[in-house]
Amino acid sequence: MRVIGMLPPKRPVRKQVKPLLASSTSWVRAPASGIFNTDVQLGSSVSKGQHLAAISDPLGDSSEVMLAPFDGIVIGRNNLPLAHEGDALFNIAEFKSVSMAETLVEEFTAIYDH
Repeated sequence: MRVIGMLPPKRPVRKQVKPLLASSTSWVRAPASGIFNTDVQLGSSVSKGQHLAAISDPLGDSSEVMLAPFDGIVIGRNNLPLAHEGDALFNIAEFKSVSMAETLVEEFTAIYDH
């Protein structure tokens, strides 16, 4: 049936992805309430002290900066534009080797992101 076009062509066999376990994860919470402006995307590698986002008041008079507490990969992120003090905004996974984890995330994305 594939030969006469009744079925789609076979999909290539996908490379199996070896799972990588994080040693721990942690949520970074909003230090204040306000408008949430993020600088990092989901799946991004971050370094300790890297600027993650800013939370500013509605008039833009003051701003609170959010920094990464450790090296890791962003595995969860709040997409809402408003944040309240204490809201969980970023979930960061910590790995023994962040560079190896980053490589595996890139490979996974290349395979499964269409």
